[in-house]
Amino acid sequence: MGKPDRLLVRNTFAKLGYIQHLNSDPQKEIQSLLATPMTPGLALESTGEANPRALKEVSQHIELLAAQSRRIVLHDLVDGHFGRRPYGWPEWETVLLIVRLMLKGEVSLLGNGGPLAPQQVWGEISTPARWRTTEIQKRQQIGSGELQKARQLFKDVTGKIAPDGEDALYAALQSTLKGWESDFGQWRALAQSGQYPGLDVIEESLKLVRKLQATPDSFDAIQLFLKERNALLDLSDHYSDLSHFHGSQKGAWDKLRKAQQDFAPNRPKLDKHADASRALARIDEVLAAKSPYKLIREGEGLIQTVAQINEGFLKEAHQRADSWLEKQIGKVNAELDDLKASPDQRNRSLLPLQNLRQRIATQRSLAHIGQMQEEARDLADAAIDHLHLLAQQAAAKAKADAEKAVIDTGNGSAQAIEEAKTPAPVAPAPVVAPATPVKKRRVIEVQELAGPGYLETQADIEDFMARLRQELEQAIANQERVEIR
Repeated sequence: MGKPDRLLVRNTFAKLGYIQHLNSDPQKEIQSLLATPMTPGLALESTGEANPRALKEVSQHIELLAAQSRRIVLHDLVDGHFGRRPYGWPEWETVLLIVRLMLKGEVSLLGNGGPLAPQQVWGEISTPARWRTTEIQKRQQIGSGELQKARQLFKDVTGKIAPDGEDALYAALQSTLKGWESDFGQWRALAQSGQYPGLDVIEESLKLVRKLQATPDSFDAIQLFLKERNALLDLSDHYSDLSHFHGSQKGAWDKLRKAQQDFAPNRPKLDKHADASRALARIDEVLAAKSPYKLIREGEGLIQTVAQINEGFLKEAHQRADSWLEKQIGKVNAELDDLKASPDQRNRSLLPLQNLRQRIATQRSLAHIGQMQEEARDLADAAIDHLHLLAQQAAAKAKADAEKAVIDTGNGSAQAIEEAKTPAPVAPAPVVAPATPVKKRRVIEVQELAGPGYLETQADIEDFMARLRQELEQAIANQERVEIR
């Protein structure tokens, strides 16, 4: 371009030189700025790359139009005013300048849905065709009276001194909201498990936090902040309660929940004890309360009350069970002695009962201890029945061996006679064949003979005794031993 042409351009586009730095890729620069929005009020015009003279020119023109209450459309500024004489600025350079003003906090961009947050802007301006529906609005300023109210509310809600100035207060508010969102989010994850309190207020608080975060600029944010004063004061109380709970009370809460679970198996018995029943009911109330934070301190005393009573019940149950188990072991030992059982057989017969005794010693459920007592009797019955089977087998073997010895001796073989006198060594038998056959056992369940009802008359008693006598006499007649249960 020759000198005359340059003079013509300079005279025609007198303000073209305001763009001192042409960005090689303004669209990419816009996306980069929007992805990491700067703090409102930051002096973006201080760098040469920001084209400060052009930035000031755009700012002053928008302020002029706003003072005239005129509608400011992005397309009109880019293709109209600044695309013509005396400017002639490239379209995307003008858009970049307007985005810088938005991030500086001087203007807001509006789409069809209202004010645009930085993360929404690129979707609205990425193609020139959408510039006709994108408007620019001079940012409204908070009045000094409202600003002071907002600063006082910030102090009441957060317990911190609010910074002076609209932009500084807005930045502090956004930082606080971000912290609240993070903390409430962590607490919600725990509360959603159903094991920790506060889910309803956490959900309400997060809803309010995100509503405040969604405001696109400081003016709207502070206005909404003031409007939600009562809700924010409630949120502050909830935040204080939950922060203290998760910081200092969570351990006591976990202990109380575990105690409730530990006492649950014995609840039917504990509920019959007045002190235990009252303490358990209070534990239930504390754990079910929507706001239990002032009640948790009662937990330790409640746990101790129930635990002491529960331990007493367990001690009695263990003693009864051990006495019962000792009786069952005694029954088996008597059979083992009568049958002169080998040491190995004694161990095999008694081992299930000894193992059960160890299990009972560590059992914390009263109902299970009672069930184990039934199991002890069943194990004793099984051991005795097995010993009787071994006794029958030993008797049968002794008889067969005796018959065989008679036959061998009758054959007159000197070798057979000698072998009969000195039999080959064999492993000890589990039991020794009894001199007289072991009588079978008959278990008589007295409850079954008595029937499901009550004995209310003399006739009822005589009828019951007659049935019992019949069972007993029949057992004796059959050469059976009777065990009454």
